[in-house]
Amino acid sequence: MGDPREKVNVFVCLLLASVLPESKAIDADVEEARKFWRVPGLAVVVVAGEHVYVKGYGVRKHGEPAPVTPDTLFSFASCSKGLTVLALADLVAEKKLDWDDRVNKHLKEFTLADPLAAREVTLRDLLTHRTGLAGHELLWYRSPFSPLEAVQAAGKLPLLHPFRSTFHYQNTMYTAAGLAAAAADGRSWSEMIRARVLKPLQMSGTMLDTPSAEKTGRLAATHELDEEELVRPKAPFRWVEPNPAGSVYLGANDLSKWLKFQLSKDDRLKEIHTPQIVLRDAEFDSLIFPHTVQRTYGLGWVIYDHRGEKILAHGGALDGFRCHVALAPKKKLAVGVLANLDQTPACAALCARLLDRLLQREPEDWNSRFNTLLQRIRQSRRELFESELAKAQRGKPLPPEPYAGEYRHEVYGVARIRVKESEVRFRWREEEGRLQPLGAGTFLFRGDTLGLSIVTFCERRSFTISTIPGVVFQRGAP
Repeated sequence: MGDPREKVNVFVCLLLASVLPESKAIDADVEEARKFWRVPGLAVVVVAGEHVYVKGYGVRKHGEPAPVTPDTLFSFASCSKGLTVLALADLVAEKKLDWDDRVNKHLKEFTLADPLAAREVTLRDLLTHRTGLAGHELLWYRSPFSPLEAVQAAGKLPLLHPFRSTFHYQNTMYTAAGLAAAAADGRSWSEMIRARVLKPLQMSGTMLDTPSAEKTGRLAATHELDEEELVRPKAPFRWVEPNPAGSVYLGANDLSKWLKFQLSKDDRLKEIHTPQIVLRDAEFDSLIFPHTVQRTYGLGWVIYDHRGEKILAHGGALDGFRCHVALAPKKKLAVGVLANLDQTPACAALCARLLDRLLQREPEDWNSRFNTLLQRIRQSRRELFESELAKAQRGKPLPPEPYAGEYRHEVYGVARIRVKESEVRFRWREEEGRLQPLGAGTFLFRGDTLGLSIVTFCERRSFTISTIPGVVFQRGAP
């Protein structure tokens, strides 16, 4: 008759096989994507009901043998927003705040430059990116501001869109939402997240800032591809302070717990997973959403249909890291991918492939689809920059000496320009370098933070930088 325990084990294996793809199939998908995109290391989670597949692939650091494991830490980047949203949902459940509370009810320092928006803006507005404020990533990226200072600085900037009219992704507004929640909770954001999210979900390996992640000895190294598509080290961005918009670090083991919770029937998830604002189709979206009718944004999640199935997803990117997560809640399926390569589409492409495998859909070449998208975006950006460059080259460069001086912006601070041996030099924050003359009052600048930028002067009294749209530095402004 045989050992009855063997029959139980066989049954469990059959049950597992019916809901999870074979490990060899997952491994093949992962390695194909890793090689296609030249990713040094990946951590992958696949969830099907109660069954979980967690595995590391490749290496923590290019050129070194230490492998990626399920406990290797990666930046969760913008996917961190989901933890902030869950903490808010917990406070809503306890009636310590409401999604439609005005922000300044909890965070007195918060305001917006538009009087109507400043008066009416709610927590829901912040979480759905509909305040009207442009991205202004340099409020937090390589910025001298603390999280609260960044929020206060954002309140001095004019809105790009009418209030509540448009979805425009805005990290600092998520920082504000997290700080408002922390104020309602009576603890710091990091203490609140540990108590309301990490501890209940047993995510003990998750860290909330870069120094904490570094101290574990489990943090993956950061990489990028050079002009020849070869892997090289990339300096990491360091979250010195915890930030509600993106400072979480985790590994595949804790990610599996996060994804399993998102598939649960917890009442707090109902509003989080409900569409809040429609997303307009971008120019090349049809390439990677070929089976989608409509996309929306919930609370910290992009929500869309894929071959008739409701999908929730979100991506994240930070210097040298990339991540992507996707859920099919009705089928109790989820996938998550963490990578130690800068701006790679590998995570999103692999999630799409694994999700189709879980849904038992006809396979597609998602790597090629995302590669086509990447090339078209790059070409579009090149053409736009070339057009801007052609306009900037009109007229003859003027004598450089009168450009010298200090220029200020209320939020972005002081920029100094000096002229030495007929060369115009520019310094702002940690950026310093030459301004290469283009045309009458226009210059080209290359910097680590600003990238390739066109600097345009107006009668030598003020200037703008193409990579900080809408911001004017004024000579001698207080």
